[in-house]
Amino acid sequence: MSARELVSPIASSCPVTDAAGSTIRRRDIAGFSITEALYAEGVSLPEHCHSNSYLTLVLSGSYTEKHSDREFHWREGALHLLPAGQRHENHFFTAVRMLRVKIEPAALLVGAAIVAASGLFVIWRERRRGIERIRTSAIEGPPVGR
Repeated sequence: MSARELVSPIASSCPVTDAAGSTIRRRDIAGFSITEALYAEGVSLPEHCHSNSYLTLVLSGSYTEKHSDREFHWREGALHLLPAGQRHENHFFTAVRMLRVKIEPAALLVGAAIVAASGLFVIWRERRRGIERIRTSAIEGPPVGR
């Protein structure tokens, strides 16, 4: 996309926008949109927010992202997560090339469910192993000798 698109205002009256910048490449994969984008030197984006979370890897260049209480300076190699609805503004000091992963809310829910299920499986497996160790010790009995 070559310009920001106004999507809808949210309750906090923050203008919700799609991501800006010129799209070099884009792939959509079940719940995620992966975009390589380019921002021109000197571009400033006034305060806005996004309806989706974004994971961003800076491939080249540098820019700032100002939140209400903090300012971050992102350079080549920086990886950061911007939560959905987070008010921020951007200033691009140089031309910036980045890889953005737009995360749909449903993907976050599925991801959380997978993490929770994995955690439960690990707990179950470790308890099961503990029970097997106890059974093995009881069958073998204490060490003989000495």
